[in-house]
Amino acid sequence: EIWKNTSEVKLKDLATDGYNALTKIIGDKRKIDGTFTTPDQDHEGDHSTKPFKYTPPVVVKLPINMPMVAGFTTSSGKAKGLVIHSTEGRIGGKDQATNVLSYLASQGYGCLVMDESGIIYYGDKGINARGAHAGSGKWNGISNGNSVMFGIEVCSPGQVFKKADGYYYDGGGKIPENLVPRIRYGGVEYGTPGYYMAFSEAQEESLLNFCLWQLATNPEFKIENVCGHHEYRPGNKSDPGHALSYTMPQFRAKVLELSKIV
Repeated sequence: EIWKNTSEVKLKDLATDGYNALTKIIGDKRKIDGTFTTPDQDHEGDHSTKPFKYTPPVVVKLPINMPMVAGFTTSSGKAKGLVIHSTEGRIGGKDQATNVLSYLASQGYGCLVMDESGIIYYGDKGINARGAHAGSGKWNGISNGNSVMFGIEVCSPGQVFKKADGYYYDGGGKIPENLVPRIRYGGVEYGTPGYYMAFSEAQEESLLNFCLWQLATNPEFKIENVCGHHEYRPGNKSDPGHALSYTMPQFRAKVLELSKIV
């Protein structure tokens, strides 16, 4: 109501910030003008040129017993980098993120999980807890990624597969028609060439904000230690691929650019 009834720019901006903070918590997908957006309307296209504003990410603890150990194996106990994953599963909010965390725990894995609205969830061992997520690989001289790097699983179909009658999830099942506009082709510059469903704009902003938040609060964290799973395990993993608007070198460059102005 404040946003609609004021012409003062600063007050309008404050109302927008308040609205965005509340909708991150409750998962509402209405625009600021009150209209509702469908997933294809809200997220179609390239998010990399959208205006960006830094806000610390929303991180939420869930009472899930994760097979993790508190503290990374660094001098500070904090992570020195980040591996970006996608779940190759369904889109969803807190319930989907909870299901993913529970599934990871049941399989002996442990990391952070981000839902469709960009909220990040972690289990009972804390946000700075290490667990299996990266597998055997190497990036920027780091070969023990599980021990020193965050892993974030982004709730997303990630790579999808085109058939004569439409697009399909990696694990089978046809992509609903209303989500098809979010599918785009990514070439070798994104890792594994193929079709990917775009992360939501909120998810991309949250990934950028998470990196900026770590740079601001964690001296251990380095931009050059942020990588895609496909970079850590080339030829074996495809995530995030072109689910992310940016190639990974572009994403690191964007974090560096933003780190100088926030």
